[in-house]
Amino acid sequence: MTNKQEMMIEFTTADMTEYLMEDYGLDVIKALDMVYTSRTYQLLKNVETALYLEESPYVYDLLKEEDGFEDLLKSHLA
Repeated sequence: MTNKQEMMIEFTTADMTEYLMEDYGLDVIKALDMVYTSRTYQLLKNVETALYLEESPYVYDLLKEEDGFEDLLKSHLA
């Protein structure tokens, strides 16, 4: 993985975390936990998928469409 790829993954991760905080009122720790434990994040880190090249809102939509997202969100809102 190149430095540029790492940076792009980090920026997308930060954006998704911020979106979760804004959309659902999560604190940073809970939002980061949701991102880091997601299948979307695993795909984002895998440079072979080239998901890191996509815009952050698109990747965030993938996160929200994951199986189990609603249940995980409910557990983090409690």
